[in-house]
Amino acid sequence: MEWWNGVRSCFLTKVRRQGLTPRFVSMVAIIALAHKVIIIDFKALPSYTLLGIGTIIVSLTISYYLIKKVRLEKKKIYQDIDLEDI
Repeated sequence: MEWWNGVRSCFLTKVRRQGLTPRFVSMVAIIALAHKVIIIDFKALPSYTLLGIGTIIVSLTISYYLIKKVRLEKKKIYQDIDLEDI
């Protein structure tokens, strides 16, 4: 439960500052799934369940990367705009 208090306080601070962003939601999902993988008993689960968990981890990581990439590209576009020309 100690990890949950840290995640909860981080979540509340982030929501108060910026609201829920897709990047933040993806990161929380990755952290929650990573916690599940840490506490999971691999011997008790069938292999297809582990394959499914791995697929979810990869898809969440790719979505986080794409969201961050778009954000950085938008930031670069806004920095390239010269406000004196407007």
